[in-house]
Amino acid sequence: MSVRNVRFYPSKGLVPPPIRRGRSGFYTPDHVSRLELVRELQSHGFTLSAIEKYLAAVPEDATPEQIALHRTMLAPWQAKAVVELTTAELGARAGRERYEQIKAGAQKVARDPRVQSAADRAAEQARAQTEAAVATAKEKVQDAAQGVGGFTQQATP
Repeated sequence: MSVRNVRFYPSKGLVPPPIRRGRSGFYTPDHVSRLELVRELQSHGFTLSAIEKYLAAVPEDATPEQIALHRTMLAPWQAKAVVELTTAELGARAGRERYEQIKAGAQKVARDPRVQSAADRAAEQARAQTEAAVATAKEKVQDAAQGVGGFTQQATP
């Protein structure tokens, strides 16, 4: 809540004016509890006009505890109603049946001999390309080593 709003609310009668001492205004716990109630009412969608009407029913001499009770009465009595589900209903809501269908389809595809053959060919190609890359790298290292002071090193297989 902004300072501007806190200073505006007394002019609308939502909170009592602050206690003045010189040029300073002081807010007591009574002020704070009323400001909290105003903020709570705003969070529930009340307009300032509706808040003004609501606060008209709150006695001027209400204690912070009494105002806290008003705030408590704004809260819902129960967060949400309890819903009881069977395992099957819970699975249906969670999409378990569709998950099982997709899983079964993926397992069927993985067992297909054509897929296994293609995976084996891809793995073999990757091994061959890796071996060729290693051999090329060893040659380049040997060439570089020969160019530096005639140093040569045997590559280990």
